Amino acid sequence: MNGARPYRYPDFNGNETVRLLQILPGDNVRVQARLIPAAFDEDLGCVRVRPSPTIPQPPPIPITDIDDNDNNNGGSNESNGTVNNTNHADDGSDRVLKYEAVSWAWGDPTKNAFIEILDDESRRWTFSVSHKLEEALRAVRSLDDARLVWIDAVCINQEDQNEKSYQVPMMDKIYSLAERVLIWLGPQSEDPKHDARTAFGFLKKLLRDMDYQKTISASSVQDLKSLSAIMQRDWFSRRWVVQEIALAKKATIFCDDQSMDWLDFSQAIEQFVGGEILTKLANEKMMREASLPHYWKDVSAMGAARLVSDISKIRRLSRSRLKQHGVPVSRQKHELLMSLEEIVCRLETFQTSKPHDTIYAYLALAKDAVPVAHHRSKKESDSVDDVVRRFAKTFSEKLMASPFIVDYKHPYSEVCRQFIKFAVRQNKDRATALDILCRPWAYEEVSDKERSELNIPTWVTTIAYAPFELTSTGIGLYRRNGDALVGAPGKSPYNAADGRPVNDKILHFKTFDDLSGKKTHSLIVSGFILDEIDVVRDTVTTSALVPENWLKLGGWEDTKKEPPMSLWKTLVADRGPNGSDNTPLSYPRYCAKALQLSPSRRNLDTQHITSHPEAHTGSVADFCRRVQEVVVNRRMIKTKNLGRLGLVSGRMVKNACSGVIEPIKKGDLICVLHGCSVPVVLRRVEKSKRETEHEDKLHAAALKESVEMVEERWRKWQSLSFEEKERSRQKRYRPSPRKQRRPANNEVPGPLEKSQTRRYRWSPFRIIVAFRASSFHHRTCTLSTSFPAPVLLCIRDVTVPPARPQAFGRFERDCFYEFWGECYIDEMMDGYAVALQNDQKSSEPKRTNMVFELR
Repeated sequence: MNGARPYRYPDFNGNETVRLLQILPGDNVRVQARLIPAAFDEDLGCVRVRPSPTIPQPPPIPITDIDDNDNNNGGSNESNGTVNNTNHADDGSDRVLKYEAVSWAWGDPTKNAFIEILDDESRRWTFSVSHKLEEALRAVRSLDDARLVWIDAVCINQEDQNEKSYQVPMMDKIYSLAERVLIWLGPQSEDPKHDARTAFGFLKKLLRDMDYQKTISASSVQDLKSLSAIMQRDWFSRRWVVQEIALAKKATIFCDDQSMDWLDFSQAIEQFVGGEILTKLANEKMMREASLPHYWKDVSAMGAARLVSDISKIRRLSRSRLKQHGVPVSRQKHELLMSLEEIVCRLETFQTSKPHDTIYAYLALAKDAVPVAHHRSKKESDSVDDVVRRFAKTFSEKLMASPFIVDYKHPYSEVCRQFIKFAVRQNKDRATALDILCRPWAYEEVSDKERSELNIPTWVTTIAYAPFELTSTGIGLYRRNGDALVGAPGKSPYNAADGRPVNDKILHFKTFDDLSGKKTHSLIVSGFILDEIDVVRDTVTTSALVPENWLKLGGWEDTKKEPPMSLWKTLVADRGPNGSDNTPLSYPRYCAKALQLSPSRRNLDTQHITSHPEAHTGSVADFCRRVQEVVVNRRMIKTKNLGRLGLVSGRMVKNACSGVIEPIKKGDLICVLHGCSVPVVLRRVEKSKRETEHEDKLHAAALKESVEMVEERWRKWQSLSFEEKERSRQKRYRPSPRKQRRPANNEVPGPLEKSQTRRYRWSPFRIIVAFRASSFHHRTCTLSTSFPAPVLLCIRDVTVPPARPQAFGRFERDCFYEFWGECYIDEMMDGYAVALQNDQKSSEPKRTNMVFELR
């Protein structure tokens, strides 16, 4: 390495600053490059070179002009170009830059290769990279011209968590302002049967020829195998690529020396996957010539097909006309279609190597969230409102969005708590706001050590309980869990709480250190105990074989007759295909027929029937598919007092006391939570006397700290003159683009009267009590003008512990509850549970409202 020293990143200026990588031309063994400091110009929507106090300003940078016509080597032979000067420069040193963004699959993070970074004096520094990154840089490098690119692994100091927290909120800007996104799938496969040239050639031919039968007939088995191999490349399963492609002006996908415009590629994939005739012809060809049946059966589950389909669901492209410096300009606009909760829960199959990125990778694509760096929100002069306004220039939907703090220093459990809190607060349908507790979305722990380090509370559901998972070969998906009973966000098929909204006066997220010093996250919610589990049967595995003991528990003794209503309704969760509202009346007859068609005639073998639909009636197979949607990795139960059949999750949770991994068992509680559309299973865990005393002390200390803070602000208020108080009032109620900052009735308090300069009869303690009893919460509050202006000024941004919840229902200080997931209880899914609570017989246990502390 010629004695070159390891490269060290200079101090980073986080104020809208990025680094760009200038890859020097050549064909030598080692890649050489320069890191160029640059900054965003908000008004012009471009990137400029900026003088930096820590990095010397580079000389003029020759860069590559982006040609509209892509060539076969991914665009490496473009014409020469230089940095274009702009007529709107602030000073002579600023120059507008055109750059490309590189999207690639990280793969193995082991740094076993090197590139050279040159500084302004042409001194060489070694920079350690992974083997895949070196391949990507080598593929992007031009033989004759320098190329200016942005690539995450080099342009962001991955070891500096503060810098990552700054850069991630700017990722949307980086990719949307890039002239083009270069998608590097990787080098040519070693297997000659998986040739990129063959796959791209087949896709281009598919776009040219509209005669599908002729296209398939003229293709070979190698064409179809090569296409399958390309569609399953690792890049398509990365979570970050959804944002990188969705926000790109233009993108080119290339593998080895073959390239294709992304729009053409996605149209060809959409045409192949969406055309039933095409996939049928392809299947017949693979069966006839290669003896591979059902080769394209799960084509829609392949990485490329899922990515193309999902991108079309989260944003819509349109063009808008606007004036820039008095000149009409046509600009491409991205219309965002989903909330953050919808994106995270719907696109859970995309993978990430860092737990935090399960949320951070989708922030820029959500219509209700704005990513904000942690330090920006606290230290910089820019307010959160200013950040929201900047986002609104590009995304009009973001005008009413709320900030989501990005901080890689936070433990993952804190990020989970932050996301759940955000989703609950943003959900406008308060009757389903707590459904997020039942949806699988969080990073899946892969080992006991990692599970202990992540410290995820039980009320966060991981993707281990997602309905589908990629097969070990990467071809298609297989079902490992039943579908979530709560359904997709905004489309819950049930109404167990009879529309009762989440109690915002009770809802509280609490974080504290337990006796061992470990962070504990609690969620305080309201509801009532419906019943208790009495009998639990075996878990149905991925084979979807309903065992005989399930049928007997449901009272189906004479299998020659139709099953009891409670049994067949439980097997399909009282809903039709895909959770539709209408349950077919013929289901009991199909259930009896399916048992007769099963090999043993004692167990209901749904997989046997669905895998051979041509041998049986289609309606019976459809019934069995609905059973699979419901029962996989679930257990049948019977309740103690009501004697109802039900289904609970087959999840395993570590016992808080013994540390043993346990399933749901007899004695666990069936509860209805206000704000959740389905019943849930909770387990009561007793606290020790020391734990109770410790938590009481923490609560008292937090209350004391809040009172002291209000006292200090109250004294400052009393010392102000009338004019200073008036200025404070006007500053507090300045116009804001977000409704949350305005009073509930949209009225701004009038000017202060002279009499208001006198001392109020409010005390700091009374302010705390009134604050806790009000209907708003700190930070995301909807202000009430019933409080005088000085009280509002005193409680602003003060975290006040909630009032003791005994006033809202029975609260047990000596215990907490573990969350064991959603459940189905026969006849209790559409409000009848609430009717039972309101009209109880004297012999039944009282179902009074309670306050649950979930951990």
